[in-house]
Amino acid sequence: MNKFLPLLHEMFLCDNIGLQKLTSVVRDKINLDKKENISDFEKALSVFIYADIRGKDYDSIVSDFIKNVKTKYIEDLIFFKLVIYYFYRAKDDESENFYLNLIADLMIKSKGFNKNRKSEIMESYKKKKKERLTQDHKRTIG
Repeated sequence: MNKFLPLLHEMFLCDNIGLQKLTSVVRDKINLDKKENISDFEKALSVFIYADIRGKDYDSIVSDFIKNVKTKYIEDLIFFKLVIYYFYRAKDDESENFYLNLIADLMIKSKGFNKNRKSEIMESYKKKKKERLTQDHKRTIG
């Protein structure tokens, strides 16, 4: 339950306050968070609400956040969000590679994998996405 509660909390907040009108407010909060000593959880809420509403330069903000996170359960939240973004948001090669790189970097960091496994991790997720698209296509036809 500890792994899913932060994710559910973030999704609930985004559904209730994640409005395009608030992007500047959330971005200001993210910048303020960098200067203050607050928890990874609070930072993650701001970063992923901003990413969910696709604020300006959200991709670089997410990438920077991942590099500095220190809490395992927040790494789990990040992993879930990145996988969701990869499977449901990535529509071109550039965005797919961006999310795949982040997923692989996070797995290397959080699981202690060797950096040489990065391409293996990325290929694994490419295969999973292709299988998912094939299954979705079969359901649509049949």
